[in-house]
Amino acid sequence: MIKPGVWVKIKSKNAVGFVLEASYHGAIVYVIENGKPDGKHKYSYHRLVALEDELNTEDLLELARLAVDLNQKEWFMEITDRLREIPG
Repeated sequence: MIKPGVWVKIKSKNAVGFVLEASYHGAIVYVIENGKPDGKHKYSYHRLVALEDELNTEDLLELARLAVDLNQKEWFMEITDRLREIPG
């Protein structure tokens, strides 16, 4: 099971998302498709791949910009915390 707060790639879509809620049956994901917010959607776990280790500095900076555009202060703080953990 994927936990809330994890970034995921949605299989068969050009989309990533942030898991908002997770249960035995699936996850509610805030989706970003083709670089644009697409809102909340529910997915079964077989459609999701965790991206925790796959996001690089450029990806995180883009997500930070999106968080600012969406006025999501808490999300922005989580992203900048992750940026600080990247060496170099």
